[in-house]
Amino acid sequence: MTKIRSFIEDFNSIVNLYPERIAFESIKEDETIITYKNLDILIKKMLVLFSEKDIKPNSLICSIFPNSLESLILFLSCMRGGYKYAPIHFNYTQKEVKDSINFIKPDYIFYGDLVSEEIISLFENHNTNSIKISLSNLIDISESKFNFLSENNGKLYIFTSGTSGKQKSIV
Repeated sequence: MTKIRSFIEDFNSIVNLYPERIAFESIKEDETIITYKNLDILIKKMLVLFSEKDIKPNSLICSIFPNSLESLILFLSCMRGGYKYAPIHFNYTQKEVKDSINFIKPDYIFYGDLVSEEIISLFENHNTNSIKISLSNLIDISESKFNFLSENNGKLYIFTSGTSGKQKSIV
């Protein structure tokens, strides 16, 4: 009989088998290189942050980041912790972000340093909990807080704009 594995089970296997292999390498000027072991630690730190912010599993979390290590960590944390995840494209206009928020109705929006004040004001106008994060925020979280973590099955929510410009959803 074929065993169906989850994405997180496969990721955890890679972390255990190849902890020192490169999991992420930035092509930007900062040349950040993260091993699977360190990526796993950063995911656990993000889950600690979720707990500290009282974000419950099954909450719908959106993110607005450029393609970055933070967006990867947030995605993997949602999958591992049992949170729903819906990214909002970083280069969307203010109207597109507003439409996305209205369509998705997130419980929380995580965003990075490069998000404009105009976009951030949209979060407040929609009574959406917003949390600014950066890699340095995660690095500052103590690893001693990891003991409460458990792994659940996360859910990925993706919506795209088709040729008509209408939003669609994949659950």
